Amino acid sequence: MKAVKTVCKVEQKDDHFSLKLPTVIREDVQKVLEYCFDKRGGFVRFEISPPARKRTTGYKSQSHKFNGDVSTIATETGQPFADVKKYLKTIALDRGYPYLQNEDGSPQLDLWGNMQGISEADSTVEQCKLLIDTAHQFADEYQIKLVEE
Repeated sequence: MKAVKTVCKVEQKDDHFSLKLPTVIREDVQKVLEYCFDKRGGFVRFEISPPARKRTTGYKSQSHKFNGDVSTIATETGQPFADVKKYLKTIALDRGYPYLQNEDGSPQLDLWGNMQGISEADSTVEQCKLLIDTAHQFADEYQIKLVEE
């Protein structure tokens, strides 16, 4: 049974809390709950944390910085932009950058059997920093000058 993760609104009334689930995941949550009622005696595993800070976008953002670094590295090495980006994400896995997962939680592998980093669009501020740090390390090792805007 796959886990369902989301960010949702919590409302409190007296000593009760309710979770306002996004419409798009309600069916998945219902399936998990039915499974738990049927197979686990009504018990569920519950984890709670503050929502992650999403990475910044737009001019002078983390996304802009990382993609600018990828572009410079691609130009200097003669490699395609997409290949450089994927390679940097793969290196960043060793720094703790999250990997794509199959429904059962196992790593999603590419055609060559390598784990793949998540889309940067799904990364947090801290995870995007891992990508930027990885790009800087790569550029330093290959003596590529990255331009700060």
